Amino acid sequence: MVHEYEPQVMIGSETATEIGCATTEEADHDAPPLAHPRPAHAPAAATVAHRGRGVVGAADGRVVEHFQWLATHDWAMVTAVTETGTVLVERCFKPGIGRLALLLPAGAIDAGEAPEAAMRRELLEETGYAADDWTALGSFRLDPNYGVSTGHLFLARGARRVAEPDGRDLEEIEVVELALGDALAAARSGELASMGSAACLALAALVLSPS
Repeated sequence: MVHEYEPQVMIGSETATEIGCATTEEADHDAPPLAHPRPAHAPAAATVAHRGRGVVGAADGRVVEHFQWLATHDWAMVTAVTETGTVLVERCFKPGIGRLALLLPAGAIDAGEAPEAAMRRELLEETGYAADDWTALGSFRLDPNYGVSTGHLFLARGARRVAEPDGRDLEEIEVVELALGDALAAARSGELASMGSAACLALAALVLSPS
């Protein structure tokens, strides 16, 4: 059974994904499946995506019933530039695309955690690097139609190795250092596989090389 919503839930409302949600297991069978269902080996607790249907109001006053949305954790991502000027990227297997890929360091934001604090934590856990010079590059909805999540993008300069990576994640991560030009080339070729990584890197490049 999927919960019904009140008419005041509007497109773009920050509370729209916080009320009356149905988990993927609870959603009715005629709703389209999630694009990337939980892998068979993952524990049930790993399911963090929710979807539902509601009554939403369009800007011109029209009412759309049974509008479907999808909500996952908000996340943060960083273009981390080392003291020698290289960009930290991670090579790891991503089940959503079924192959090894390059991505920028990123991670989910815990409840009550500020986006920059979350990204500082994730950078240290995933790579063993820390940085003191942080610049916010912007916050963006992954899909303005269906909501999904908000990504908070950062540039960190002067990154230095201060510890070993945490290693407790399900992913096996190889940390790679690339020159900025090589990282941008990887984004253009699709080797840097996520839209968020490409956007974060491009925005960082505008700050690092404004001309």
